[in-house]
Amino acid sequence: MPLGGGKPDEGTRERIVKEIKGIDPDIEVEVMYTEPNTHLVSDRNKAFDPLVGGIAISFEPGSNGYCTLGYTGLLYGSIPVIVTAWHCVGWIWSSYVEVYQPAGGYERVAYQYKPPGCAYWFENNKLVTTCDIATVAITTRSRAPQIYRPGGFTWAFTEAIWGTVVKVLGRYDVAIGQSVAKAGATTDVTEGALASHYVNVDYGSVVVLGELKAYYTCQAGDSGSPVYRRGWPIGLYSIEIYAYGIHSGGAGEPGKPTNICFFSPLEAYPLRVDYT
Repeated sequence: MPLGGGKPDEGTRERIVKEIKGIDPDIEVEVMYTEPNTHLVSDRNKAFDPLVGGIAISFEPGSNGYCTLGYTGLLYGSIPVIVTAWHCVGWIWSSYVEVYQPAGGYERVAYQYKPPGCAYWFENNKLVTTCDIATVAITTRSRAPQIYRPGGFTWAFTEAIWGTVVKVLGRYDVAIGQSVAKAGATTDVTEGALASHYVNVDYGSVVVLGELKAYYTCQAGDSGSPVYRRGWPIGLYSIEIYAYGIHSGGAGEPGKPTNICFFSPLEAYPLRVDYT
């Protein structure tokens, strides 16, 4: 009989044995203590090493502002990077980017001068770009091709603690009406139907071409979140992840959640990133 949540004293052990023996005097009773299962507590703001998708990141030490790390990968097959929303790192106006994790902390985990984003040009005093994705080189921690707490259930019917990226989906690999999920630092795991394969989204000063539209819930701080399809269970606490995109924004009132959300497909990023 495993116990958790607080180590029992000898009196408690004896009471448990006595009660069970009172039911069946011939039964062998051994009372054991196990540590509480604290890793089941969802906390995307804690420090992670290795870095994984779905955790909170910030771009100024001690800042209350944050985004979500989408995926980790190897740029050109050799440079460890984080993959997040381009607007989180300042679009093209950023001279250099520092990434801190946990969000609001003081430990810099990634740094790059002018991190590469997507193709862009200007029309009618607006920046027009082909995607909202950027990579930043990891400097002080390791990486893993995983997503923290991606939702879903495993063979043991427990919530998956980890998702492992096993393949990357193209823009049209998910049919309209099929579900996609995102793991964000603000609204956690939300899921909804894919509504469009190609929409141009005007965010005011920036227009992002060719985004995908879906009906999962999103809010500020979810920017950069991994958008994916869940696959088969891997063991007791992990599932396969089919990486699909990076969450960009939503159509709703600022500061409030909306269920009309937009994301850029990973295939829109112009540089080669190995996600698995």
